[in-house]
Amino acid sequence: MLSPQTLRKQLTILSELSEKQPGYYYIHGYFCGLACAPTLIKPSQWLPALLGDIHFESESQLKLNDALFQLYNQIMDEALNRCVTIPAQCKLSKKDIKVSLAEQQPLPQWCLGVLDSFEWIETDILTPDEFDIFADSEKRVLAFTSWQNIRSYCRWAGDEWERHALLERRMLGGSLEELIDVLRFGGLDDDNTDFDDDFVGENAMLMAFDEQVSESIDEILATDSPKVIDLIDTILEGFEAAMGPGFVEQNTGHFWLIHETRNYMLLRQKRAGLNFKNGNADKAIEELQTLLRLNPNDNQAVRFSLINMLICKGRWDQLQALLKQFDEPSLPVLGGKALLAYHRDPKGEAAAKAKRALLKANKYVVKYLTGQKQVKHFEGMYSPGSAEEAELYILEYGKEAWRSVDGSLFWLRAS
Repeated sequence: MLSPQTLRKQLTILSELSEKQPGYYYIHGYFCGLACAPTLIKPSQWLPALLGDIHFESESQLKLNDALFQLYNQIMDEALNRCVTIPAQCKLSKKDIKVSLAEQQPLPQWCLGVLDSFEWIETDILTPDEFDIFADSEKRVLAFTSWQNIRSYCRWAGDEWERHALLERRMLGGSLEELIDVLRFGGLDDDNTDFDDDFVGENAMLMAFDEQVSESIDEILATDSPKVIDLIDTILEGFEAAMGPGFVEQNTGHFWLIHETRNYMLLRQKRAGLNFKNGNADKAIEELQTLLRLNPNDNQAVRFSLINMLICKGRWDQLQALLKQFDEPSLPVLGGKALLAYHRDPKGEAAAKAKRALLKANKYVVKYLTGQKQVKHFEGMYSPGSAEEAELYILEYGKEAWRSVDGSLFWLRAS
């Protein structure tokens, strides 16, 4: 598997060889748009639409297609979890929105890719409710294709339009996640996601409180001092008061699909991490388990940290249940399976098999777990099997989990 940096580099080369020369961020957005389609669009259909004619002159150039399909498969896999990850470079600068939305900047290029792939969605077969959600997503994506468009989209906010533009950017990924849920997984057919038409009127206080919190959320999430826990507690109490009676019970199961509760979810996740780092593992575990009940699809990926926290506390039965719930080839799950098998029988074949699966999935993980390599600057992007994936595993308390199980690191390093 290619690292994120190599992947981006190879796709840039591939783009330059093609007739249409779409660029990396356009390609990424195009695939995210394809992920929203209710039916699979075959590569034989989207490939010529994306690249146009392309002539390879060497075998090395031909292998550039591997990078294209690695990114495609990665985005499609994320969509199965109703998750859309927008590249970190597709940001909207608080200091100069106009520069961020210049023609060749990452964010407008990504959005243009999404919009062009939306043409594969047959809107005439959508139900009225599905079409409304599609149209809302399309308008939001279109807004970030140029400075003029975002000004027009937020014109209702008057002098406050820039602040609302930043808020809309934060909702961009969630808008596509909601579209995926509705068009691909029948979200509107599920009673649990059948939002009342009067949501805005009934939850005006929640919406106003969330908007107020949005102004400082990034700063809070970037703070690692335990002193911020008291502030988070206060904000969460404000959220719960604004939600009113019955809100949590009524909306349990799809909290992440409600834009106004995302900051609430993010703050609870942050509090869990701070509590764990400061010796309150039981509180952290309870918090993450609550988040999984509120959002079983786990768009936040709290399961990965939870796996390692359960190991640290020796809650093996709960770990086994969680691994069964999320039986996937992710590094934290494979690590959890290996430690569970080792705990049960260090010399057994099940433990040996689980260790082989872990080491096959990521060759870098041992060096990071044993301290031979240190996490330097994780940028939020990774591919399966990469060093970046191993770094993310460490950030999700993988090292703490292995150190908590006597002899496990020696066993892992042994041939």
